[in-house]
Amino acid sequence: MNKQQLDILEKAFVADIDMAAGGIGIFQQHSKVAQQLENDGYLRKVKIKLGLVTIEGYRLTDLGHIF
Repeated sequence: MNKQQLDILEKAFVADIDMAAGGIGIFQQHSKVAQQLENDGYLRKVKIKLGLVTIEGYRLTDLGHIF
């Protein structure tokens, strides 16, 4: 794993902690590295609808939590 991938996983973990504190818990990143982490099973793409706004981003999977 390179530094870019670890940085994205760290930000996704922080978003997960934010969700536990009452936030939406989505890490918004649209990059090839994030897509690769999704393909590898560390992240999953999610969509949340808040009123008229749809928010797309990533959440950690169980494998992402272990790493």
